[in-house]
Parts: sequence; C-alpha cells; structure tokens
Amino acid sequence: MNDEQPRRRGRPPKSGDDNATAVKALERGLRLLEVLGSADALALSDLARATGLPVSSTHRLLATLQSHRFAHHDDRRGTWRIGVRAFEVGQSFARQIDLVEISRSVMARLMRASRETVSLGRLNADEIIFLAQVESRASMRAFFPPGERGPLHASGCGKAVISTWSRERIIRTLEAKGMPRFTEQTICLLEPLLSELEKARSRGWSINDGEHTPGMRCVAAPIFDTSGQAVAAVSISGPITRVPDARLHEFGELAYEAAREITQSIGGRQDFFARIA
Repeated sequence: MNDEQPRRRGRPPKSGDDNATAVKALERGLRLLEVLGSADALALSDLARATGLPVSSTHRLLATLQSHRFAHHDDRRGTWRIGVRAFEVGQSFARQIDLVEISRSVMARLMRASRETVSLGRLNADEIIFLAQVESRASMRAFFPPGERGPLHASGCGKAVISTWSRERIIRTLEAKGMPRFTEQTICLLEPLLSELEKARSRGWSINDGEHTPGMRCVAAPIFDTSGQAVAAVSISGPITRVPDARLHEFGELAYEAAREITQSIGGRQDFFARIA
C-alpha cells in the first residue's frame, strides 16, 4: 500500500518540484535571450509571441534579465533589446577562443576530402599570418610553416579576407601597403584585383593561381568573428597539376563549407554565408 499522500493545496513543493521549476524558468529565460539577441528591439507582445510564452510570464522574465543587465527596456519607445551584460559574457567567450584548436579537426577532414594541404591564416597588421597547417601526404605539396606571412593581394587567404571588405578599404590598404610582384601571375594593379575580388565575393571563395609561388594553386574562404568581420581564412593548396580548372569549384566549395563550420564554432556571424547560399 502506498502511504504517500497527494500534496495538499498550500503546502510547499518538494525539492524535486523546485528543481523542475527552476530548470523550466532557466530554459524560458535562455529562449528569451536568444530572441532578444536576434533583433534590434522588440515590444513585449512580440517577444511573447516569438517565445510562445504568456505575456505576464515574458514580462517577469524580462524584469529578472533587466535586473542583471541582460536585457534593457527603452522607456520612451516601450521596446526591449539585449543588455550590455550579454555582450560582456560574449566577449569573455571570444577572448578564450583558441582558433587553431577549434579549427584543427575541420582542417583534418578538409585535407582528407581534398587530399591537398590545408592551411589556416589570420589577418594581422595588413598581412596574413599562417597559424596552422595539415599537410597533404603527397610527396610534392604546399608548405606554409606557422608564423610565415602572406600578402593580402597574392595569397588565397589574403584575397579571401579582403574580398569581404569595401572597395574603399581595399584601395586604401593596398595603396599604403603596396602590391609587389612575386611571379608572372601576380596581380599588381588595383582594378584587375578588384574585379577578381568581386568574383571571389560572389562565389564565397577566392583563387590564388600561382600568384605567390610558381606552379602552386590555392582556394580559400573567409572566417568571421562575433562582430561579422573576416579575421581569418582556411585554404586548400596544391600543385596546379593536381588542382586543375576542373576541380576549382569542388575545392572552393569544400573550403567554403569548412570556413562556415569554423565560423559557427567560434560564435562568428554567418551573414556572409547566408547571403551567398
């Protein structure tokens, strides 16, 4: 016989009930934060509709988030937006990101899929610094040791990054930096390079066609940070004999998907990929 009696009205809930209620409230609060972060400003009724919560519950959650600066209420407009504390927490995540460690497994898969060398380069002071590489097993292969620098106008990673910039920023940077020639294929004039970068932007990936090292070809796609800025790129490089015209699109799409995955893993904004897709 079960001696347990049903809980009478007015009696305090059991500890298990307390835990379940707390978890449910946390889930609702997190869902509300996600909605707040996806828009500039929303009215209370819009937030309730987007989360599927009653207006009264939504308002209580917002008041709690506001007390901890995770939400902010515009008294003049009567709308809610994400609070400064959410930004501070996000920045702490960004500071702890190890781009190389996060990218390593993606790069290894990319090397196996392409069978060519995969590199990770980061923008630094108007140059690309190569951070990591997963080498092809072929005897003849590309090699970019960590710490090596690449020019913005004549490297796959550099072209991938600056393809996301405005025309004005590209011109300003390259006029100050210069566009030295490395091979007969190097693009040393602004207008031809701008035309090439426009194609890269529309595809979602760039091509370095023997412009830095004779006989080597590279495709690369940009990686974005939490603010939506292209801060790095991932590339596939190999001899032109193994990266012929017929395989450029295949390799470009592989690099594009890898860059999308890395961007997502570091909490970067996906606007570029959504626009191109």
